[in-house]
Amino acid sequence: MRIDITKSCLLLILVIPILISCSLERKIASKYIKNKDKISIVLTFPKYIVKTNLNTNSLQDKEFLSDDVIDSLLYFKSQYLQNIIDSVFLKYAENNFIKEMVLYGIKVYNPDDYKKINNTGKRIYFFKLAQIQLEETTQEIVPKDLGYKLDKVQRSKSIDYVSSMKQIRVNSINVNSWYELSKADSTEIYPMLFSSYYVTDNVDGWYDYDFDNPAFQNGAFRFNIQPMSQFDLYEFLALTARHNAINLYDYMLNHHIQNNLPKGKIPNAYYHYDRENKLLTKFNKDCFAEIDP
Repeated sequence: MRIDITKSCLLLILVIPILISCSLERKIASKYIKNKDKISIVLTFPKYIVKTNLNTNSLQDKEFLSDDVIDSLLYFKSQYLQNIIDSVFLKYAENNFIKEMVLYGIKVYNPDDYKKINNTGKRIYFFKLAQIQLEETTQEIVPKDLGYKLDKVQRSKSIDYVSSMKQIRVNSINVNSWYELSKADSTEIYPMLFSSYYVTDNVDGWYDYDFDNPAFQNGAFRFNIQPMSQFDLYEFLALTARHNAINLYDYMLNHHIQNNLPKGKIPNAYYHYDRENKLLTKFNKDCFAEIDP
């Protein structure tokens, strides 16, 4: 086997700076994580929720109605939105956000307590949930995308068979959040931070065959839809709030890394800190989207 020395040396030269850069980023991140007690957040939540029912098909003669009237009618025709109490919903979200931040070692204050913070040697951030929106809508799910395996055991006839390619319509609630971030004693302007999560009815099902029905001899999907409950929504909100707390921690971490790299250097990756396993990993799937201020 012939080794091309020139190409090998060139590859080594290219790899070494990347390794050094990644090592530096991890050192900066590690120091940030260890100094968690020097970080505080002043948290502000809104007083109400923007609720939008996107299921407009339930209205007739919409062209003769004003937008305000349409919004009101859709709200009272909603299956979930009209039953949500804003103050309870928001307090539940705020409490779960704070719980997650505390697990990261971050101290969280409300605006009234800001003056009580001893900010000597501390980084203080103001984090405001500028708006939260709940959207009630529907989604179409294709059984093949649910991850169920094909069961090759023959079953009796059933009226709830559908083709594996047919779409199943389920209820869906979207939770959209817009956050404003700023830092005490700093003129730096941060972009608006946005996140969006959704929850749907649960589709419980499996693939199998119906040999008596020619349409389904190559496999069909048998299913049962379990509608979302109001309790499910509150539990999903808690999960969303915790995810946004994690997103904020990762955002501040990556911002700190970028600010402490040598001038002109750009981070090689977006990092996520897994607090449960105490691992720093490269991460780009679930994070805030930036919106220009």
